[in-house]
Amino acid sequence: RLSQAQDEWRALAMAVDRLCLWGALALTGGCALGTGLDAALHRPPDTPFP
Repeated sequence: RLSQAQDEWRALAMAVDRLCLWGALALTGGCALGTGLDAALHRPPDTPFP
């Protein structure tokens, strides 16, 4: 049986782990969305090579 202190540390570690997971997912999703929108909204100039 784990002690109360070990249970508290385990709960804290799980909370930090979940926070890092959501942060990484938000960063990855934001970058993917930004890259996709940049590519979709990009219009080349009329004379790209003057």
